[in-house]
Amino acid sequence: MADRDFLLTQTIITNIKPEQTFRVVVRHGSSLTPDLFETLLASSAGKCVAVAPAFGQHCRIVALAFATPIMALVVHLSVSHAKKKCSSLPTLLSTILSDKSVIKVVLRADRLAAGLHLDFSQPLRNAFDLFSLSAEAEQKLNAVPFLLSHIGIKRVDRHGLKGAFGNEKFERAEEVGTRAWLLSYLAAEQGPLVVSRGQKVDTAKLSPQFLRALSETVRSADQKYAMKPSVTKNDIKPNATYKDGKLRVQCDRYKSRLRPMTGQMLSRDLSLE
Repeated sequence: MADRDFLLTQTIITNIKPEQTFRVVVRHGSSLTPDLFETLLASSAGKCVAVAPAFGQHCRIVALAFATPIMALVVHLSVSHAKKKCSSLPTLLSTILSDKSVIKVVLRADRLAAGLHLDFSQPLRNAFDLFSLSAEAEQKLNAVPFLLSHIGIKRVDRHGLKGAFGNEKFERAEEVGTRAWLLSYLAAEQGPLVVSRGQKVDTAKLSPQFLRALSETVRSADQKYAMKPSVTKNDIKPNATYKDGKLRVQCDRYKSRLRPMTGQMLSRDLSLE
């Protein structure tokens, strides 16, 4: 992945004015410099940054994004493909993840902490999980709109939300950068609530044996979940209707196969008709 810098305008929050444009810096772990993190921390309020992982083969962390409301740093990591063998994390990343004076805001801290431990033997300190503030949401895709609704934002682009938070695989720097930026935006808008009510994570306080057992449990669950098919092909009846912003379709064979769901996206191929 080539190093590059560009400006990105978020499109997930559809009714935010003015448009939110932020700087995205993409770097390989081997080309990081201290000034990048100095600039990142200088752009944050109270040394608070959002951290979003991206996963690759076997649900291992292959990239990390750090973000503030005006900047996102996406770091591509070199990961060992040998089973149960840890890679080395760049010193600058290790320092910021271990620094107790820097508040890390994350979503699903268990996945991030497990990946850091299993893949890099890296502790995660002073991290606050936004997922713990969304007790009514069972999935990340539902948690983000839930949290946005609490700061008065009701309209979001579901397609863009799924692209950023769907499977969290590293496909495009824009997606993982947007994911981290949105967490930083939520943290900035929630303010002290993140620290006062968010679940705090500090894996350095856990025994190595206990941390490994927890991490392997989380990783095993992730790998099993990743095996689930995310796309199902169904033949639908030709008399589909679209009225009042709602598409009504019915499966050709099984009437109950398609049901209303917030996390479901329906694609209709007109070329086959």
